[in-house]
Amino acid sequence: MIMKTMKLPRRFAMFYGITVTALLLLVFLPSIVGEFMEKGFVATLQEMGRTFIEFGDNPYPFIIFYLAGYGLIWWKPLWGSVIIFIGCLYFFVPHPNPWSLIFILPAFLVGIFYIMNWVGNRHDLHA
Repeated sequence: MIMKTMKLPRRFAMFYGITVTALLLLVFLPSIVGEFMEKGFVATLQEMGRTFIEFGDNPYPFIIFYLAGYGLIWWKPLWGSVIIFIGCLYFFVPHPNPWSLIFILPAFLVGIFYIMNWVGNRHDLHA
């Protein structure tokens, strides 16, 4: 028995991904720009680098992983989704904060929707 994959329209995944990305940028970009203006470029980049190592409650690694994954998702949906998943886990697993789910769940769904499209497209190619 062949299972039919649930095919999600690509335009829905694109619209949802663009909306989530815009909202995440709207929330986090002012604070990132404010830190660049307040502390300077080099000091802010050093602090961001430390947050990748220290597993703090700082969302910068999540945002960087998400934006890198979303940029890659347009060319390689599977690998972009994997990077988004890694960013979500990186932000939530060390310090499980229920309020961080406000940002993690929509980002995780972006990855899920693009993987569903990737599987559907692969199924169509081999059918």
